[in-house]
Amino acid sequence: MKYFHVIFADEGKVEKIKYLLEQDEYKINFIEKRDKIKISWSFIFTDFNIKFYGTLMMLLFLSIVMYYVHRLKEIGILKLNGWSDRKIISRLFLECMVK
Repeated sequence: MKYFHVIFADEGKVEKIKYLLEQDEYKINFIEKRDKIKISWSFIFTDFNIKFYGTLMMLLFLSIVMYYVHRLKEIGILKLNGWSDRKIISRLFLECMVK
């Protein structure tokens, strides 16, 4: 007795495999056909997922804020030396990408 699964979206291929097995004198006891699983946008916006994404965004925001608070002294020194906001942000961004 052997068990195996055949998964195809095309029902004709499943019938062909069944026919080939029956030709080789295998006994087919059970074939289960299932509908395709459909995932819609409503799955993404369930109550649990919205809470999860909200928590994830808050943690991301807090980690960015803590990163800048940690480097506040360095940013202040660069501002005193005449660096523009754009130059400071680009330097911090490049350092994050290199690490």
